[in-house]
Amino acid sequence: VKDIQQDDWGVFLMQLQREARHSRLNWATGTRLNYQLASGQRIQMEYYSNQESSMIRRLVSGRGHQPYLMGVEWVNFT
Repeated sequence: VKDIQQDDWGVFLMQLQREARHSRLNWATGTRLNYQLASGQRIQMEYYSNQESSMIRRLVSGRGHQPYLMGVEWVNFT
């Protein structure tokens, strides 16, 4: 965890673990993690970067833009 506040990293992990308990993993690639909640919603966590910022964001059924962790230089979901 480089240049990310430890508190932010901890909150991100807790949120991801909470959802993981009630979901089914569909697939994981280097920059994307895709799973389905018990409610049927498809969730995608992905690395996103533009000229202004880089982050891990959450999309619900391919929509929305919920920043979950800011200042991320790279990610590798396996």
